Amino acid sequence: MAEIYRINLNERSYPIYIGHSLINIGRYIKKHIPKAVRTFIITNTTVDCLYGHELYNILFNEGLNPAKGVIEDGEKYKSFEVAYSIYDLLIEHEMDRHSVIISLGGGVIGDLAGFIAATYFRGIPFVQIPTTLLSQVDSSIGGKSAINHSKGKNLIGTFIQPKFVLIDIKTLFTLPKEEFKSGMAEVIKHGMILDNDYFNWINTNLDSIQHLNTDSIIKLISWSCAIKGKVVIEDEKEENIRAILNFGHTIGHALEALTEYKYYRHGEAVSIGMVIESKLAYKMGMISINPVNRLVEILEKIGLPTSIPSAIDSNNLIKAIKRDKKKVHDKVKMILPSSIGEVNIIENWSEEYLLNSLK
Repeated sequence: MAEIYRINLNERSYPIYIGHSLINIGRYIKKHIPKAVRTFIITNTTVDCLYGHELYNILFNEGLNPAKGVIEDGEKYKSFEVAYSIYDLLIEHEMDRHSVIISLGGGVIGDLAGFIAATYFRGIPFVQIPTTLLSQVDSSIGGKSAINHSKGKNLIGTFIQPKFVLIDIKTLFTLPKEEFKSGMAEVIKHGMILDNDYFNWINTNLDSIQHLNTDSIIKLISWSCAIKGKVVIEDEKEENIRAILNFGHTIGHALEALTEYKYYRHGEAVSIGMVIESKLAYKMGMISINPVNRLVEILEKIGLPTSIPSAIDSNNLIKAIKRDKKKVHDKVKMILPSSIGEVNIIENWSEEYLLNSLK
């Protein structure tokens, strides 16, 4: 059964259509962006072959004058050079303030398309059609957009809320299993930071989720959207509580950077990060060992990694953590759990305990 969840941000509010078919896109654009006369799809080569032509034809038949920019698949293409090439296409196709940029893809495409939409003509309407589980439950919600710099990930970015998000769960049936597992890390994160009941429900229903049972998938995505939406509504620009969404990411991002984004999928790195940050919380006396073991157990049942290979040098990882872009006054915040469903934002954590947690 399809769901609609609303992100309430005053004039920037928008709906998330969960389980709605791609065929509705034209109707929703006309409803939420009535002045739209042209549309521009940003996608990658993989998704374009699966859904790009279908989306183009739907928009064409709705009289929304579509054009398309297709980039290569991968994190390294979330760059200024690629963004500039898309700006060229937007100008070539005479896209203006009444045009709509549509992101069709995962987190990389969503970040890139959002950044372009926020900066072209000082901002034009933007729509998200996330096609991976990770983007459906996380990156398409909340308005963050960015491109990478040679010195780090997501260093150049801004906030732009979409006019709406359309989640067609049929895209999960063509998603590689490893990518689905990667998305499940963010789902588990949502349970760990705010909702013990959600964590328990996932654990109980993991088999039907992994077999892509429609009702289970819609409930999974809806529940995650509600959790992240609640945080975004309370703290849109990450000035306080939104930082809890970074659970697992401080170490996860460092691990990605240390391996040059070539070894781990984002969710895999976050999975390891959640375990290490939970072990750190245990060593600091913030949490008992049972919730930590339960976290490891469910991640391993999903098929996600929970430890760092011996080839990774712990001291180099610590150095990478200290380069975290979110640090304030040289202090890197850690999001550490005190139970399943509750986390704390900690600045004064023990480097010695962290080194022990990495073993």
